Amino acid sequence: LTLFLKLHPINGCGFIIWFNLMFTMALALKIAGVAVNNEKIFDKLSYLSGFSFWIFAAHAPFLIAVVTKLGAKILPMTGGWILVHFFGVFVICVGLLLMLGIALKKWLPKVYTLFNGGR
Repeated sequence: LTLFLKLHPINGCGFIIWFNLMFTMALALKIAGVAVNNEKIFDKLSYLSGFSFWIFAAHAPFLIAVVTKLGAKILPMTGGWILVHFFGVFVICVGLLLMLGIALKKWLPKVYTLFNGGR
C-alpha cells in the first residue's frame, strides 16, 4: 500500500506517514501483547529488562568501538549496506552488551553493581 501510494499521482504523502505510524504502533502493541500473555516469554523478558540501564550506560563507548573497528571495515558504507550496517551494529551492540552484563552479574556481581550504579 505504501509503495502504491508513493507511485500514485495523487499526493498521498501525508497518508503514507500516518499509515506507517499507525501500522507500526499496532504491530508493536500486538508483539507486546503476545509477550505479556505468554508466561515463558514474559519471564525471560522481565529478567532481561534488568539489564536495560547497563546497556544504556555502556552503549556509547562500546558502540563507537564497534562502528569504527568492525562496522566500517566489514561492510561498505554505500547504498543498501548503510541500512544493514545501521541495524547490524545495533543488534551486535545490544547482544554483546547483554552477554557481558549477564556474565558480569553472574561472576563479578560487585563490579556489575559498581558499573550499574547500584541498580
